[in-house]
Amino acid sequence: MISPPPPPASGLYTAAQFDLTPADRRVAAKLDRTCELGLFAAREASLNARLDSVNHSRIGVAVGTSRGPVGSWIDAFERIADKHRMRPTLAAAGSVASPSGAIVAAQHLGGPSLTVSATCASAAHAIVTAALWLNAGMADVVLAGGTEAPLNDFLLSQMRAAGLI
Repeated sequence: MISPPPPPASGLYTAAQFDLTPADRRVAAKLDRTCELGLFAAREASLNARLDSVNHSRIGVAVGTSRGPVGSWIDAFERIADKHRMRPTLAAAGSVASPSGAIVAAQHLGGPSLTVSATCASAAHAIVTAALWLNAGMADVVLAGGTEAPLNDFLLSQMRAAGLI
């Protein structure tokens, strides 16, 4: 089992601190923190389940995320405000589907793939979706779970305004 290193002084991990493969690092470099955390969790699950011996065309990915790649959106808004050119990778990185797409790309998987956004129940919906795919014979294995990176001023301000924190 792999595990993350001790947290840095900031309390926030980055992709560079995880035991990611070169392929994972190339994918993560183009995406935001939500995807980085999803990539690490998927890699850990794949290693622990010994999925290297499973036909990758039959491995699916079902990921839940309530907020999605908010870091990419914040970056885009800051670039617009500062009159900078938009990054070409934003079309993919800014999509709510980017967590599942990043995992599929990094691990070269060919089964069904989906990112679910259903507020607080997103990961639960992803797990139920994975079970349905398995029962329907659509995949032999499904990496399922959730990823979130909500610790930024934008989302924390929303939570404060709603009285949630």
